[in-house]
Amino acid sequence: RIPYRVTIGGRAALDFTTSVELRTQTRWWIMKRVKAGPNLAGDGEDMLKGPDDLGGLGGVFSEAGDVFTLAAPAKGWKPVTCGAAVTLGLAGPIPSRDSKAMGATRVIAAADAEALVDVRPVNADGREISMNPPEKGEIPFLIRAWVNDSLTFDSRLPAKDRAKSARLRKGANTVVVEWQTNVDGGSAAESLAVQFNDAKTGKPVPDLFFDMDKR
Repeated sequence: RIPYRVTIGGRAALDFTTSVELRTQTRWWIMKRVKAGPNLAGDGEDMLKGPDDLGGLGGVFSEAGDVFTLAAPAKGWKPVTCGAAVTLGLAGPIPSRDSKAMGATRVIAAADAEALVDVRPVNADGREISMNPPEKGEIPFLIRAWVNDSLTFDSRLPAKDRAKSARLRKGANTVVVEWQTNVDGGSAAESLAVQFNDAKTGKPVPDLFFDMDKR
């Protein structure tokens, strides 16, 4: 319940209250990169087709590219407004093994903080999707996240080692998340919930804004 007051023409103020439902809102740019073929250069880089030469996240994500210098999305990028989870599925179907859907945003912090990055895949109903390998075969997707050019989450590691400590600076921090498919044939990315928890207390870091608008 939020109180408010109305005064008209200098008359006595009238006091009211109204019900307000608060929801988390985040803004991202998303895109996908499609595996184009085998790596013939032998340099460890996948041959991926995407807007890397158009202001995108070129090469390895830890280098972040120049997407964060852009005032508007480059070709291949799509701006999306989300809740607590970035809806990577809106980037479109992922047609082949090792192809990826990605999201980029800035996290605006009120103060410096040392945080652990908790990244959880969720389906359309908001239910968490397991990142543990099945008894037989491999897990059908890989999730990674970078904060300020440092790898801070890797789903390939054991559960206790997946989240790494990240240094949030007061002001703008860059965040990139990646969903890579490990299955042949078409698939789709799900949503990723991204949360920063204080490295000492484990409580969520307060007063964070996720916004890709240029700052």
